[in-house]
Amino acid sequence: MKHVLNTRLLALAAASALLLAGCGGSSSGESNFADAELSQSSASGRVIDGYVSGATVCYDANDNLACDGSEKKVLSNGAGQYDLDALLGANQLLAIGGQNVDSNSPNKLVLLAPGANAPIGSVRQITPLTTLFAVLAKNVKPSEFNDAQIVFNQLFGIPQGISALTMDPIAAANNASSSQANRTAALAVQKLTVQLANVVLGGIFLSGDDSAANQMQQYVSILAARTVFQSGNFSLVSSATIRQILTTANSAEPSSELVSRIVQANGAIAQA
Repeated sequence: MKHVLNTRLLALAAASALLLAGCGGSSSGESNFADAELSQSSASGRVIDGYVSGATVCYDANDNLACDGSEKKVLSNGAGQYDLDALLGANQLLAIGGQNVDSNSPNKLVLLAPGANAPIGSVRQITPLTTLFAVLAKNVKPSEFNDAQIVFNQLFGIPQGISALTMDPIAAANNASSSQANRTAALAVQKLTVQLANVVLGGIFLSGDDSAANQMQQYVSILAARTVFQSGNFSLVSSATIRQILTTANSAEPSSELVSRIVQANGAIAQA
């Protein structure tokens, strides 16, 4: 069953990539999570690539990867926190812009989280890792959602029982009252989150295109590389993996220097 769902999820992600490449996002307004019975009425959490302040967070009603004038939106505060209501029927949560609190540098990433019809409660973090999941599980039914999280954790080495969609990995990794196992798991999630961001930023640099559609294509290529290296050799600190991702996502061949820079950066994160 898990293998079948795994294959289906990856096929859906590939289909989403074709849609994004063709028109920059769907304007159908249909719910990503089909056949939903219930919807959350609000969402709150943090925008995280480091904490991102001043990010525009919206409910992307028409699925076009932009916060349009008619869509409910808020700004994340100085700690990256947001609180957004009126989410009934939301396709996905979208965060754009803002400033990384730690580095004081502009946030270049377009970030997603599953929409209101995903049965995970009102707490939803918005990170590179939740973006990867949102791309993978774009058309998963609510009845399959828990299985989708299990498969996702298996694919990317996240301990079962950990939800990267709801956990703030920075806070959890530094929570002195939490168990060592939980802090270690949270740190692993945060490392993976930063490594994903480095790969996507590398793809932006290579293509010269920071559009939302191109950024989503980078995530789809990460998912595709995970299938290519399914024997266990997938690693975001591997030159082969990074080259595969960048070559698949972009029309240009990555230079050895770019691949090396990403590998070195991600290796340093892994060792931190």
